[in-house]
Amino acid sequence: MFYVYLTKPKGKKLVFSSSKYRETLSFYHSFLENNKKNIVYPKRYISNKKEVSFERYYIFLIDEQKKVLLKNEYLVEEKFYVYGAKKRYTVEQLFEKVFLKFVENFTSVRMFKNKIVLESGDDIECILTKNLSECDRLYNFVKSAVQSKKIYSLLFLGKIPEKPREMKIELIQKLVAFTGLSHYQFKRNSTRH
Repeated sequence: MFYVYLTKPKGKKLVFSSSKYRETLSFYHSFLENNKKNIVYPKRYISNKKEVSFERYYIFLIDEQKKVLLKNEYLVEEKFYVYGAKKRYTVEQLFEKVFLKFVENFTSVRMFKNKIVLESGDDIECILTKNLSECDRLYNFVKSAVQSKKIYSLLFLGKIPEKPREMKIELIQKLVAFTGLSHYQFKRNSTRH
């Protein structure tokens, strides 16, 4: 027998088994090929209640003697928490449900700690990422995607500066009013989600 396993943060998962080597090998290669084609924005970090850590996922082809015949990294789609939403969104869903909502008017897109904040008049939306580097990566990914789609109403203004403090305080007050959460939640650099 031959087996194909995927690693996950909490162990491994059997996804395919067969007594025929070629059939198992074919599944292994087609899984990797489809994985690379279908993942738009791969996950880099996982978070638990204590820390955010770099994470890789692997696919293994193993024989009956538990000998690893092939090993490759595979990708998992990253999902982001949007304040007020009941579920997490992939990058494609963020475009559909969050960014396209703001295309009608000029909207500022800024980074604040590990959050991306969209503001247009009184409308505000906040996307939570796992840490500062993930926020920077998502911001640059979205910026290049928006530029390639030639959407000119989204204004990418970079990070919110530390000074003047009034700008930060005003944004935190808006986010607290929007979400109903404590202002301490918006001062963190990493998330527990």
